[in-house]
Amino acid sequence: MTIKKNSSKKYPDWLVHDYQLRLDWYGLGLAFIFVLLPNVLFLLGAYLTGIARPLINVDYLPVCVLWALPYRVAKWLGVFAFIIVALIDAMMMAMQLFPFLDVAAAISLAPFLVNAPARYMLLAGLVVVCMVIIPVAMIYLSKKWFVKKSSFVLVLFWAVIGGLAYHKFNEYRYATHAQAERFAQSDFFYIHSQYKRYQWMVGSEFAEHFGKIPEMMPTDIAYISHHLGVDKQGVTIPISRPIVTAENSDKVTGDKVTGDKGVDIGDVPRNLPNKMLFVVAESWGVARDSEAQKDILAGLYDRSEHFEFVDTGYFGFSGATVEGELRELCQLDVEGGYGFRKLDDTPFEGCLPQRLSAQGYQTVGMHAGFSGIYERDILYRHMGFKKLVFAEQYNDRKHCSPFNGICDSELFDVVEQEFATNDKLFYYWLTLTSHSPFAEKDMVNPRFDCDKYGIPKGDICNNFRLNAQYFDGLGELLAKPSMKGVEVIVVGDHMPPIISRQPIHPYIQWQDVSWVHLKVKE
Repeated sequence: MTIKKNSSKKYPDWLVHDYQLRLDWYGLGLAFIFVLLPNVLFLLGAYLTGIARPLINVDYLPVCVLWALPYRVAKWLGVFAFIIVALIDAMMMAMQLFPFLDVAAAISLAPFLVNAPARYMLLAGLVVVCMVIIPVAMIYLSKKWFVKKSSFVLVLFWAVIGGLAYHKFNEYRYATHAQAERFAQSDFFYIHSQYKRYQWMVGSEFAEHFGKIPEMMPTDIAYISHHLGVDKQGVTIPISRPIVTAENSDKVTGDKVTGDKGVDIGDVPRNLPNKMLFVVAESWGVARDSEAQKDILAGLYDRSEHFEFVDTGYFGFSGATVEGELRELCQLDVEGGYGFRKLDDTPFEGCLPQRLSAQGYQTVGMHAGFSGIYERDILYRHMGFKKLVFAEQYNDRKHCSPFNGICDSELFDVVEQEFATNDKLFYYWLTLTSHSPFAEKDMVNPRFDCDKYGIPKGDICNNFRLNAQYFDGLGELLAKPSMKGVEVIVVGDHMPPIISRQPIHPYIQWQDVSWVHLKVKE
């Protein structure tokens, strides 16, 4: 059998061409730099302002591919895409400086930028510069570095690698600061999507609480505000759970108080003073060491000659800060959410500020955080406060770590001025600086000696120091002539949320909050 040879056949050149794969290492290097460049200025802004941001925001990768394409339309699409991505990036960073939960809230805070500290205005300036410089620079570099039409493949290669790295390593962080997940304060990721982080944030359980109609209901848990104006001559205030004082601490067993019988609150003799300062102290729990507890209050005890009396104690409570506020000011609890804007004033009838306003008191509600947090600007109006003080009004003063609010130490003069100019005043103050992460940089007076009481360094020690710092400042305030005759109550909102490898039970009583009640001499 004869095998016939194949006849010669002409194949297309592209099929018979001797292709050789040659890696353009120089081009790959330029493409790598190209896809990272949009992050540089934003990282600089994050560094200068001390806020969290992913080292690489993968949202810019498809934008870089568009810019690398050799078509004018693609480059213009890249500009528009960049503006959207950059705005989301900037918003996630600004959220840590001016806490908000959505775009509408961000817009509402924009007017306060003019009073912001220099570093925040610097960040805003960098964003504007980025919007202009980055697109111009990237389009220029794309034309200079990627001359061949096929060069965009090099950028596409790194974009794909970046996408794969994001899906594999998006949970890894380059810093492990003890910050909350709220308001993007823990976004120290190596690689992540700011758009995805925004989606996660607005869809989180915390954010969803603000879209729900809250259910307000009376509560029978312990509270301390009914001590205001009570004759302290041996009267025991009735409560559903024990408020422990130095006098009855040996009578408390579990949730019951033995001994003195309480009287109906309506029968308690009262003589409300013309001036009252009521403070809900952030994360003020109870130190197990009684001497440490006294040391925290040393700023008051050292000035006891200025006071008619000083009573202290503690009681059990578990809940969020806003629940602690409702406990004291309204004897209400809340379930289902924190969308207070969805309510009218009806559920808040009978709140202490409303009742005092009806009696002719000027009622002021102050918090060093921004008004939108927990919708306090709306909540405080519901409660009956006539004047509100928030971070927005004093944004030029020193800021501290928690929610980037104003430091409590910056507001003592604000309180004094109000008492100096009002003859009949109820001043409510929710503190902030002692909120987690209990930052050492927020301590202007870390005089509390943790070593003396065997308290380990870290969150526990820092919490005690920050609370002691506040009471030192409060003691100085109460020594002012304008504070004569003022009745004062300070009560914790909840036990401090401690993040520590050390056990906390030896140092802090579980789910207890402290209180102190005093009156400044006339």
